[in-house]
Amino acid sequence: MLQDWFSCLTTNPEQKTAVEISSSLHLSASEVEDILCRLRCLFEKSNYQEQVLLMQLSPIEWGWKKIQQYFQCTSHQARAADLPKPIDGRGNLSFDTNVSQIVQDFYLDDEISCQSSSTKDTRRQKDVGTVVIRYMTMSIAEAFELFKSKHPDVKVSRSKFYSVRPS
Repeated sequence: MLQDWFSCLTTNPEQKTAVEISSSLHLSASEVEDILCRLRCLFEKSNYQEQVLLMQLSPIEWGWKKIQQYFQCTSHQARAADLPKPIDGRGNLSFDTNVSQIVQDFYLDDEISCQSSSTKDTRRQKDVGTVVIRYMTMSIAEAFELFKSKHPDVKVSRSKFYSVRPS
């Protein structure tokens, strides 16, 4: 029930300014103070998840420290209420598979790596089968600089370039 109430209150907080809301509600300062006192009492009676939802009702300008002071909660709880939640809930977005394929194809270029001359230098991979081992003809840092010069429109960090390297 509290989550339904919370979703109704936070549908679009930027629609009206604070002055428009307070004038349309016709509330006195004592009534606003009473509402805030009752909100704090409701906070004390709620479970952990409901408390985080209630803390998210605090003004957007408040940081986690002010939320912690007002609700007298732990810093961890206040930070959980203050942080904007990612859209898909997984944190950072996944790495683009097209960019990953471009980087892997770059590594397999004969200018960057060459196949082993020995026929015994092979590796069995579950999804591909037998793969010939390739040796780098330059360092990975040099390969990264060459990649940036050949593909200036592709944005990939150095660490991601290293991690996408085919095995």
